[in-house]
Amino acid sequence: MAGQVMERTGLQEMNKARENSLAESASDEPQAFAELYTSYIGRVYRYLLARVANQHDAEDLTSQVFLDVLKSLPSYRPRAPFAAWLFSIARRRVADYYRHGKQAANANIDDIPLSSDEDVLNQIIHDEKLVALTGVISCLDEQEQELLRLRFAADMTFVEIAALMGRKEDAVKKRFYRLLARLQSQLEE
Repeated sequence: MAGQVMERTGLQEMNKARENSLAESASDEPQAFAELYTSYIGRVYRYLLARVANQHDAEDLTSQVFLDVLKSLPSYRPRAPFAAWLFSIARRRVADYYRHGKQAANANIDDIPLSSDEDVLNQIIHDEKLVALTGVISCLDEQEQELLRLRFAADMTFVEIAALMGRKEDAVKKRFYRLLARLQSQLEE
């Protein structure tokens, strides 16, 4: 067990070093930027879709984020994980999006596709659970919803979220797991 943790930590450090190297050279080397883009496009898009709940707008915002990244790469300094820097740009784009008159929205439960081979009873149970979960999440404050979006939609690590939010990793973990426990107890009621 301890060997696996050390292996995982070593791999994360190697990936962070590789990522920082790519980010530093990406403004001059298109291949380095392409590798970063490929690594993060899905995570950024999912995060933005969770924020704006509109596929077309999420696609537009994703392209704007990566244009901003490309323009800002010469000033990038690896003080924090690259993902934290990248998602700070994505968060600013979302803020601009809403500042320019767009209404805040949550993903519509009807937009979540179900597989066609599920029977009707399973679909009804699934829909009821999704409606309940959506209702509980919509009652959370913005910071709690953002924590869930960063962890699940953006697939960020606790280290990355902590760097992005300017908090300690342990504090982010504690808040996240307390939030999950609270959501679970509310869903059970």
